[in-house]
Amino acid sequence: MGRLGFLQKTVGPATAYPGVNYCLVDYSCPDRCGDWLANRYPDEMNQRRMAVERVPNQRVFHKCKAHNAGARRAISEGAEYLCFLDADTVVGPAFFEWIQSHVARRSFLIAGKRADGSDQPSVTGLLVVHREAFRQVGGFDESFRGWGGEDIEMRLRLFLLAGLDYVDVPLSLITPLPHGDALRSQFYAEGDIRASNRDNMRYLFRKVTVEWRGRYVREVASASRLWYGSARVAVPQRAPTPRVPIQRPPTTPRRPRPAAQVGAPVVWAPTPAPRRPPPERGLRAAPPAAGPGRGSR
Repeated sequence: MGRLGFLQKTVGPATAYPGVNYCLVDYSCPDRCGDWLANRYPDEMNQRRMAVERVPNQRVFHKCKAHNAGARRAISEGAEYLCFLDADTVVGPAFFEWIQSHVARRSFLIAGKRADGSDQPSVTGLLVVHREAFRQVGGFDESFRGWGGEDIEMRLRLFLLAGLDYVDVPLSLITPLPHGDALRSQFYAEGDIRASNRDNMRYLFRKVTVEWRGRYVREVASASRLWYGSARVAVPQRAPTPRVPIQRPPTTPRRPRPAAQVGAPVVWAPTPAPRRPPPERGLRAAPPAAGPGRGSR
């Protein structure tokens, strides 16, 4: 939505390679990008090398819904491999030559790293995947809202749950058009992309640690490359194992001691004297001996 100026710079190089078809998702764009493309490239539209998938009556942009709508249209037009690109990403014939020689059914392609090992902003949404793998994982998760996180989640799902390998596309083949965060959040309900990304990463972290538990076909630690930015330090090496409480045998409860009351009288009961045992039957008890000063009469 609202990216006509970028589209006018990126669509030409993206369609210059023979054999590449182009599908533009017009997500209720106020700039009427779909109309511009149809008027600018009428021959390509008639030859079905280009298509416009329109999502009308939307006020808030939803990237996952836009990606899924474009993927369904591209697959219906006969696409075998899907290449997801943002309107601000410039790619040319060299990019598609490299892609054509590296695509495979059981792998997906993503933007590579910079020389220092960090990610290049604005190109992390690049994804090339076979249509059957895309169908296998169910497309992009439309539970995401706002900016950020949906591309990481798709990478992790393809790698951890579907078992696909990944391949880095050299950054020399990809050129992002610079722009500020205000343009990124222009048509989202949440204008702060950091707050939106934080909420989406919490949702993703819950999926990795709870919802996907028991479904992994790879170790979570092996997916560290697929995270970027601050999200990478948040993912655990493995999903936490629930603790089982130790079952102890029941014990007899002790009788509580009465608490002393402050100011109340303390009563002591006298200890009873021990009783003498009764005499045995058939025997008389001996008379007591006479004491001093007494005699018998």
